[in-house]
Amino acid sequence: MLALVHEDFVYLDAMGMQKGRESIRGIPAHGRAIRVHYAAHFTFKDRLAIREEAFFDTAVLMPFAQQGEG
Repeated sequence: MLALVHEDFVYLDAMGMQKGRESIRGIPAHGRAIRVHYAAHFTFKDRLAIREEAFFDTAVLMPFAQQGEG
């Protein structure tokens, strides 16, 4: 994935902004499936992704957030 993004890559979501290719390394490989419901808008420069804006489906995420309450 890192080979597909520009060195000045910017990632935006509801939690904030991350800048730079190395900032998107993410979760280390663990062999388990992860399912995420979201839409993303990408901007490209020189055939590489320079920006991603992620919009997560809050209706799907809300039950997970409420599990920790109480």
